[in-house]
Amino acid sequence: MRQQLALKHQQKFAFNLRFNAAQQLLQMPAAELKVKLQDELNSNPLLEEVDHTHDVGLNDEFSTSESFDDYSIGSESKTVEAVEEWRYTDRSLDQHSYNTATQTIHDHLLTQIRGLGLSATEHLIAKTVVAAIDERGYLEASSQDIHRLLPRRADIDLADIEAVIGIIQQCHPVGVCARSLKECLLLQHQLVDDSIAETVRVLISDHMELLAEEDYDGIMQALAIDMERVHHAVAVIKSFNPIPGNGFGEPVLAVIPDVIVRRTNKGWKTELNEAVLPKLRIADDYRRTIQQTNNKEGNRYIKKRLGSAHLLLDNLQRRHRTILAVAQ
Repeated sequence: MRQQLALKHQQKFAFNLRFNAAQQLLQMPAAELKVKLQDELNSNPLLEEVDHTHDVGLNDEFSTSESFDDYSIGSESKTVEAVEEWRYTDRSLDQHSYNTATQTIHDHLLTQIRGLGLSATEHLIAKTVVAAIDERGYLEASSQDIHRLLPRRADIDLADIEAVIGIIQQCHPVGVCARSLKECLLLQHQLVDDSIAETVRVLISDHMELLAEEDYDGIMQALAIDMERVHHAVAVIKSFNPIPGNGFGEPVLAVIPDVIVRRTNKGWKTELNEAVLPKLRIADDYRRTIQQTNNKEGNRYIKKRLGSAHLLLDNLQRRHRTILAVAQ
């Protein structure tokens, strides 16, 4: 009896969490929803964007015919975990929640990567690496962490990941994808004039403490250079950007309609304004990985992200249908 009551309470709690998540998504303006979907696309490697030229309907990419059970994550506890992973944090207008005109650092990098002619495997690695870059432009994950997030890991080694990280580090803005301040500055030093480049490199590599303390006498003695060269090198380093992600994703207030009403020969037609929203689906590579492997521990993260992705797509479909029904 107690077990039945506990199970019933757990199921009710999980339902309430999912209901609240759906309600929060329904209440979001289109502009804010666009930001939310782009954030999810950047942070969840199991999601991919569908080409806007592809005709997608409510029952196509947003389909939820595949249940959580299909991927062995159908228990209520897993559902609660998925909702907690995707839980929406309320943002109001005065917190500048809209971001409709300026690219995020992730968008900016992915646009460049698509034009580099990478192989399918390199592009998969690059997308996973970009998802791990924070808003400052720094890579938060190690190569080992990136490797654990990738499907078909047996075909990819750490050297492949380091090579792709090196490619991304050559993208704009200079210094992006660094794993430390020192690495960020060294990446920017590559563009310095040869006449001072070596002094700048040694100062960053070996004497960051002296630089932070502005101990110019100590720098002069350590590098055996005159004070004029010290000031020159320090001035160059001060011109570097220690936070390459700054300037991206600046909020821009805008209004985007959820529905569009058109006049046709047969009267007025109401339709969803889907063009402004990224169309998302579960990436096929990760879908196949879940279906083919029995390594439960290795797939824990992927299953959690998969649950989060399915929940998002399900709630997005419900939002579309509700808004269209009300508008009609």
